[in-house]
Amino acid sequence: MWFRRDPDRFEDRTAFAPPPVRNGASNRILGSTQPLATASELPLDRLVAVETPGGAGSHIRTYADVPRFVRVLSSGARPVVSLTKDEQLRVAVVELPGRAAMVLHTGIDGAQLESIKGRLRAEGFSLRVSTGEAHVVAAIYQGVGDHQESNGSARSANQYQEAIGTWIQYALDNRATDVHLETRGSSGTVKFRIDGEVEEMRAENAGAYTGAFLEKCMSSLFNNDQQTKSGSDSLFDKEKYLYCMVPYSGRGQSLKLRYQSLRGNEGPKTVLRLLHVDETQPTKSFEELGYSASHVALWKQAMDTPSGLVLIAGVTGSGKSTSQKSFIELNPHTPHSAVYTIEDPVEYPIRGAHQIPIQRDLSNPEESAKRYSETIAALMRADPDIVMLGEIRDRFSSNAAQQLAETGHMGLGTVHAHLLSGIVPRLVNDEIGMSREILAAPNMTTLLAYQALVPKLCPHCAMETAEAITRYEDIAAIASHIGTLSLDVEPMRWKRIGGCSHCNERGTVGLTVAAEMLMPDEDWLRAIREGRDTDAVEIYRTSSNRNLNSPDMTGKTVFEHTLHKALQGQVDARQCSRFEAWHRYMGRATSAKRKG
Repeated sequence: MWFRRDPDRFEDRTAFAPPPVRNGASNRILGSTQPLATASELPLDRLVAVETPGGAGSHIRTYADVPRFVRVLSSGARPVVSLTKDEQLRVAVVELPGRAAMVLHTGIDGAQLESIKGRLRAEGFSLRVSTGEAHVVAAIYQGVGDHQESNGSARSANQYQEAIGTWIQYALDNRATDVHLETRGSSGTVKFRIDGEVEEMRAENAGAYTGAFLEKCMSSLFNNDQQTKSGSDSLFDKEKYLYCMVPYSGRGQSLKLRYQSLRGNEGPKTVLRLLHVDETQPTKSFEELGYSASHVALWKQAMDTPSGLVLIAGVTGSGKSTSQKSFIELNPHTPHSAVYTIEDPVEYPIRGAHQIPIQRDLSNPEESAKRYSETIAALMRADPDIVMLGEIRDRFSSNAAQQLAETGHMGLGTVHAHLLSGIVPRLVNDEIGMSREILAAPNMTTLLAYQALVPKLCPHCAMETAEAITRYEDIAAIASHIGTLSLDVEPMRWKRIGGCSHCNERGTVGLTVAAEMLMPDEDWLRAIREGRDTDAVEIYRTSSNRNLNSPDMTGKTVFEHTLHKALQGQVDARQCSRFEAWHRYMGRATSAKRKG
């Protein structure tokens, strides 16, 4: 719709994206110290809108609608278009790919606009002109050298801290486990992993910021807030892979942020893992985590075994460290034992354990080996009973695990492996270098566990099967499989896309563990020793009661543990396919049924 404001005209069109987040009553965009001037503040006879080539002019209401640009032409040490600080509140000029330029303004007189266009044409740019909101113009300048410096370094630092604080609080309010800060050229986005899925920030700006602003937030957090002796470097460098721990507290929450940055072709990315470190909180039981009663019985048996390796496998973010913490804190022998942890870096405080931080420099493996070996040698002289080694990922950590078990101590470790059947192949590969003979030796391996985190369904809005099969073909196919297995689909529930008010429109309300666990017997160890991994899987499976309605998970797979929870209406059965394709599982199940 066009509004005529004599002598010029001004365009007002409905935009799909809402305006950015504002900082309460202060009328500022988050992360900016510039007030949000509006076009209505300008004299009516000074407003102008210019049509872009090929059609009517566009009005940009949010930074998310700004096309990706190469650089800001109206700022910097040698700008193509020179503007005063006051003019920069109303006009931004950016270079687009292909030697094009866009002039974005909140409303300027025709003479000034023609002057800007003439300067750009003289430099060989093709032109695009758009009107926009003042906060979008301010956002374009965020992070640009001279414009930022004009605000003063202290105020600039505060805006980065304010933005980071906003993101962390949003993460806490929405049960997020990770915050993703990603830059792509001039653009940047903030996303969150919630209930296992990465999603956009549900704010007015959908988490859209300038790439330069996000990069400065990454730098500020790493340079100013990292915990002593936890960082891989002292200064942020977007061309390096950096990590550190960042203590964080606010609104009664005690956290550590595990900071990991990644370089990228179009700019860096940083992921912040939220670790809750409040020592006053009670230890989570294995039942609370989601383990079945038969699983918990194996954990307790392992606690009563004084030596050997207890290994937990899973992908990144599957809760392995939390399970290790519970194992130590719930272990009835911990108060009477010397318990140590070796961590890179220390994540959670663990009651009853002496925690040793160690930094391994991946760019200097020789120094890392020396540092790790010195720690293990000192620890072996410190009268240990239980040692948590962290991730077993190389020959240094695998040798330490082997040494502990062979000398009669208990060693806890994690392994990045997919499924229980993947643990041994992972440990014996060239990178880690353990031998099958050692792993299958008597009293070497006490317990193997694989765990994953599966979203729990919202009980208020989850779909019943009768409704779900009419909406989704994949659900109808799974329901057919359930019938083939002679199981009842009626109690099952399915995720409702868009959710309800109880689950913040997500359809899920947290995570639960799905697992498979094995306490090795001699038949299994013999198969492993001889390299018969497929036979080892079958040996494990022979202890299963084959009843998927039964809570007894002995000999059952993580697929079947997930399916059992789905049959109770706790999780969506489509999650099972994360661990095995349905058609493959059905093929094995029907084959076993015929043999049985």
